[in-house]
Order: sequence, then structure tokens, then C-alpha cells
Amino acid sequence: MASLAPPSPASARPAAFPGAAAAPAAAAAAAAAAAAAAAAAAAAAAAAAAGGGQRRRSSSGSGKRGAGAAEAAAKKQREKWEEQQQQQQQQQQQQQQQQQQQSSRERSKGRRSSSNNNEKWQQHQQCEAAAAATMQRRGAEAAAGRKMKKQQQQQQQQQQQQKWSEQQQQQQQQQQQQQQQKCRKSYKETEREQEDPATAQQQPEPAGPRV
Repeated sequence: MASLAPPSPASARPAAFPGAAAAPAAAAAAAAAAAAAAAAAAAAAAAAAAGGGQRRRSSSGSGKRGAGAAEAAAKKQREKWEEQQQQQQQQQQQQQQQQQQQSSRERSKGRRSSSNNNEKWQQHQQCEAAAAATMQRRGAEAAAGRKMKKQQQQQQQQQQQQKWSEQQQQQQQQQQQQQQQKCRKSYKETEREQEDPATAQQQPEPAGPRV
């Protein structure tokens, strides 16, 4: 009786790691299914041939027992193959789920990174705006300080000029008063001399020829 060939170890072996691609696993599963089908057909043919030859050689029940054993072995092989197929399908589903979860995590990470970048950009823009406002405020304060200082200097100059003008006016007034006092004194002396006859007699006679 011919022996039944087990499925290929490559098809029966599970995936090497959970992150493998789904397409190669599907191709391997299809190849394993074809090999298992071929093995099952060969086992059935061998069982039928063995059963016929046994019946031709002997009319006893040993041929039936051999055919039953072959069918049991083929059935067990099919069950094992089906179990392996289910395991491979489960592994493929797990791989797909893991890939989907990984993709989802990467997208979520990308969204978080983009959100963080946007927040950092907004913070940078706010810092730049605050710095520009500070510089503008300081410039305005410096300009106001220079303007105020200039105004103070102008006021001081005006005050000094006004004070100098007042001093000049006072000096002119004093000079005018002194001049007026001199003029009054001289005029009074002249009047007094003209009114006092003694003073007039004491005046020297004008020089001239005597008669």
C-alpha cells in the first residue's frame, strides 16, 4: 500500500513574524492547498488500487481493513490540512489587523506631529509678534523721550532768553533812570543859579575893553 505524502513543510509552517505582508502568505496558502489536494487524490487512488488488488488476491476481509485504514489516514490528513489552513487564515487576519493598527498608529502619530508642528509654529508667530510689539513700544518710548528732552531744552533756552531779555530791560531802565536823574539834577542846578541873584553877582564879568 502506497504511503500518503504529508503536506509541504513550507505550507504547514506558520509565518515567520506577525508583520509579514499578506500577499506572499496568501500565495503560500494556495500552493499548500494544491499540494494537499494532490496528496489526498493520490492517497485515494492508492487506497482504491490497494483495495482492488486485495480483493483479487483474497476474498477475506483483510482488503477491506486495508482500504478502511487508507481512508482513515486520508481523512486524518485532510483534517490536519484543514486545521493548518484555518491557522494560516487566522495568522493572515492577525497580520492584517496588526498592519491596520500600525497604519492607524502611524496616521495618528502623523496627525499629532502635524498638530505639534502647528502649535510650535503658532507659538513662534506669537513670540515674534510680541517681540515686534516690544521693539515698537520701546522705539515709541525712546522717540517720546527724545521729543520731551528736546522740548525741555527749548523751554530752558526760552526761559534763559526771557531772563536775559528781562535783565537787558532792567539795565536799560536803570540807565534811563540814571540819565534822567542826571538831566534833572543839571536842570535844577541851572534853574537855581538863574533864580539866585547872589550867585548871579558872584559870577565873573565877561572879559572885554573897559571904557
